[in-house]
Amino acid sequence: MSIRVMTLVWDYFNEGGTPKLIMLAMADWCNDQGGSLHPAISTIAKKACISESQARRTVHDLINRGFISVIGNELGGHPGQSRQYKLNLSVLTPSMDATPSMDATPSMDAHLPLAPMRVTPSAHASLSTNEPPIEPPIIKTTSKKVKKQEVTFSQFLEDCILKNERALPETASVYKYAESVGLPDEMVNVCWAEFKNKHLATEKKYADWRAAFANCVRGNWLKLWYVKDGAICWSTTGELAKRAAA
Repeated sequence: MSIRVMTLVWDYFNEGGTPKLIMLAMADWCNDQGGSLHPAISTIAKKACISESQARRTVHDLINRGFISVIGNELGGHPGQSRQYKLNLSVLTPSMDATPSMDATPSMDAHLPLAPMRVTPSAHASLSTNEPPIEPPIIKTTSKKVKKQEVTFSQFLEDCILKNERALPETASVYKYAESVGLPDEMVNVCWAEFKNKHLATEKKYADWRAAFANCVRGNWLKLWYVKDGAICWSTTGELAKRAAA
């Protein structure tokens, strides 16, 4: 356990939910440099009280965003041969080196300015009976539901960057649907990669691109998989997409 790294996660990882739980779990296992870290996905899931698919998806996302690196046994394997990770403390706390000097203490003479005193009217200053008080005009407002604007996929991705949002967050409804029908996360992620490639260069517009992708998965629009004897299998198109996304 590294109290130092856990404190850094609490102070600098400005995200809640499952990602923070997993970052805290990793900090609970690692050393003060963020290393000596090799938990299995099943162990991470148990620690964070989530499903293994959600744990795998979140760890993959944290790796993509640079908070975690895989430094050994990348493909994992049998028990005792799990991946070796490292928490990237420089990414977690990019401004840690910019600490103020201990000598730079504020002057004792630098007091905050006093707030101006509120002047209360005299008890003898009464309103004139010839000049009634002016009442503010009544402004009538009408609430009107604003329709969400349709945008291209490129504009959608730009908006996500400006809002500091992930285009396909782990809480997206498509993952819940996939888990309910037994569709592996890998297939969803490969489908997302193909969906992006398909729409990045087009002028197609949707008001909700996440909902459009969920419909794509539900309808298997890209024909990446098929069901045989109750099992979901890659199609030929899906196998090629899988290799392209690797």
